[in-house]
Amino acid sequence: MIKQENNYSLWLRPSQSLIDELTKIISRLAHHNHGAIFPPHITLLTSISANRNTIMGICTQIIEQYSAFDITLEEIAYTNMYFRNLYISARLESPLISLYEDFKKRLNYTTNEVFTPHVSLFYGALDVKRQQVLKKELTNNYSKLFNCQRIDLYNTTGKENEWHLIESFYLKKP
Repeated sequence: MIKQENNYSLWLRPSQSLIDELTKIISRLAHHNHGAIFPPHITLLTSISANRNTIMGICTQIIEQYSAFDITLEEIAYTNMYFRNLYISARLESPLISLYEDFKKRLNYTTNEVFTPHVSLFYGALDVKRQQVLKKELTNNYSKLFNCQRIDLYNTTGKENEWHLIESFYLKKP
């Protein structure tokens, strides 16, 4: 059997009250639509090829330079992409862009994907009609402010139920 390489991701995590609010939405959608349950987050980087200790060292360095900051959550949107099937878009704001660029540079991270910050609400393959119904149902039923307080390093190898937190790195208090 071939051993799968570890896959690491950096997630921005909000305040506990927003985690609780979004977890309820994600869990309800997963239950009613046969989807996966996952922690609410904004993915900063995914499929990081650096080793775990390198990533952790860079996280430790970077968090010394950033304070907790707000990210504005915008509208509910949807695509046919598995990990962005139903989501809340996030405004691309200065601290978020700086943090993203800083991690990319220090980790020698390259991607062809455009950075599209968002909070996924459902992983899967809902049809467009169902996505439209859920968008209408959820619009204005979530907090518009994502106070980014920490960066979590996750091992995202395998299926969603196999993902696990490795370490949390707390941004400085403003």
